Amino acid sequence: MKKRLLVIDDDPRFRALVLEAFSAEFEVAAASDFEEGLGACRRETPDLILVDVCIPRMGGLAIVGALANDDATRRVPVLVVSSLSLAGSARSSFSSKPNVRGIVDKVAGMAAFRAAVASAVKTLSHAR
Repeated sequence: MKKRLLVIDDDPRFRALVLEAFSAEFEVAAASDFEEGLGACRRETPDLILVDVCIPRMGGLAIVGALANDDATRRVPVLVVSSLSLAGSARSSFSSKPNVRGIVDKVAGMAAFRAAVASAVKTLSHAR
């Protein structure tokens, strides 16, 4: 059975890219905002969630925090994705969340992105 991957990103091109890149290995679901993503998590708990840093109405840090505090998603590992270069306190703010397994630069290339997803999948240890 394939593992489930949820991408929460307001960019439809990035969601389509993730679907294309990972659909052979994962059941991929996509959401354009937190509410849609949380609904998807409650219908079928994903094994890994990708969260964009910049999402309208509720930024990535708030989303990651909300996922960490929700009973349905607190044990689901999260990869933070961004087209911005995160440094210093911004990087630390995300890294300090207990569910964050890494921060991936969207423009680093597909090989780096695949490696980050593979690394996060190896650490899956949440109970179903």
